[in-house]
Amino acid sequence: MREHKPSSQPTASATGLSADLRPVDVTTILDADATIRYVSPSIERILGYKPEQLVGQNWFHYIHPEDAATVQPAFDSARQQPGATRRNAMRFRHADGSWVRVEGTGSNLLHYPGVNGWIVNARDIGSMRSEPIRPLASEWEEERSIAAALVRVGQELISSLDLSVLLDRLCRLCCETLACDCCQVLLYEAETDAYVPVASFGQTAEEWESLRRLRLPRAAILSLQTSVDPDGPTVNGPDGLQHPLLRLPRQFGIQVSLCIPLKRAADITGYVHAGHRSAAAAFTPRQSRLAESIGHLASMAVENALTVQELERTNQLKSHFVATLSHELRTPLNVIIGYHDLLLDGTFGELTAEQAYTLRRAHRNAAELLDLINATLDLCRMDARRLPLNVSEFGIDELADELAREAWDLSAKPNLNVDWVVPFEAPTLRSDRTKLKMVLKNLISNAIKFTDRGTVTVEIRPLAGSVEFSVRDTGIGIAPEALALIFEPFRQAGRDTTARYGGTGLGLYIVRRLLDFLGGTITVESELGQGTVFRFWIPYEPPAGEEPRG
Repeated sequence: MREHKPSSQPTASATGLSADLRPVDVTTILDADATIRYVSPSIERILGYKPEQLVGQNWFHYIHPEDAATVQPAFDSARQQPGATRRNAMRFRHADGSWVRVEGTGSNLLHYPGVNGWIVNARDIGSMRSEPIRPLASEWEEERSIAAALVRVGQELISSLDLSVLLDRLCRLCCETLACDCCQVLLYEAETDAYVPVASFGQTAEEWESLRRLRLPRAAILSLQTSVDPDGPTVNGPDGLQHPLLRLPRQFGIQVSLCIPLKRAADITGYVHAGHRSAAAAFTPRQSRLAESIGHLASMAVENALTVQELERTNQLKSHFVATLSHELRTPLNVIIGYHDLLLDGTFGELTAEQAYTLRRAHRNAAELLDLINATLDLCRMDARRLPLNVSEFGIDELADELAREAWDLSAKPNLNVDWVVPFEAPTLRSDRTKLKMVLKNLISNAIKFTDRGTVTVEIRPLAGSVEFSVRDTGIGIAPEALALIFEPFRQAGRDTTARYGGTGLGLYIVRRLLDFLGGTITVESELGQGTVFRFWIPYEPPAGEEPRG
């Protein structure tokens, strides 16, 4: 067996340890089957791989077969125990084919929302120990405490995609985990080509108000990375480096600083700055190790949050474009439909049977296109949260009478009845009457469309705190595999259904979105050939925090 010898790197870290002597920590997140979902950039320094080369690969593929015989059973055992932690020494395959001795501590967070995986913290021990590896109890206790701290940090950071929430958590967690007095996060701002403070913990409101106005030029800040470990933390004491990023906090009484880079691929998107107010304080080697791993986890979490922000901006641009296009299409289409109506009414002379048939088909298709355009505009308004909630008080029986008259017009099927079951003393609601009517009308129209004979039953039942509405039909039903899709946009039960009954596939999606505005919920039950029932619930009062706007 050929073991890999770590190459010497002459650059000195500000922690006081040279880069080739300080232990290198690697943070990895694995799926339940040990597929690598994330690995920190420091992997390249001990195994020679770039992170993207390992993501999607199986972790055990890189473990020496002799060691895998021990590690695999331990992994399988811990997989059945939520929260379990395991520590193992093993040999990993280097990119050059040699074997590197590493020590890893993994924690089972498969059941934690937002994490759903293993967090493994590993370090290169090839240059530190010789076989056999028998860790001392004190070393094991330290590794276990580091792993527990990282598990907690990872759990809190990975579980949020809201950037502001994430950065506030990061500052707090750094102060708690590194036992320091304060922490700030600076992110790169492209408009000013500078790093800007965006979050803080442990500072007074006055201090933060002064700090958040700072703009640290990117060129000046990045010059620090040429003289220190590019992935690890940089520590500066009272007589240490005189770099702007580390010297600046002295204005706020910070005497000892630790700076952690946040990376996105090869770019540094920001820095986490932690500090002590006492010149006698210091960051220990253990805290420096923790800081490096926190940087890896935070880099991944911030990258995910930034990606979500970019997607949201792209979605807003898309929605604006679609709304503009839909609005421009609707005007000429209304003119076309208007002329169709005039022609069908005989305003311009009598039509032959063939002409009337062709014109009715064109009119029907134009009306379907208009429905699609109107639905798309509604979706754009809902996505942009520009659909106002106009709250008023109204009686359910009045709304039911109005819908019953409209449903009579909707149903042109001689073998289909629409029945209403409304309580004798129907309660009043404080809600958005128009949106509730749209929900019911969509569900009733849907039931009528997919029911050729039998009954569509609309029932209203007052409950404690809410009103239950149900729309039941005896129509074609929905296949079990399609039930999970019907509330998604542009999705229907199947191609045959779309071809036979038409429609845009937006009706039920709009129903669900409108109910979100109204504070309601909806369920569906169905059986092929037997019919479908939709049930939804609306509170008597508008959702908390919503003010009447009409």
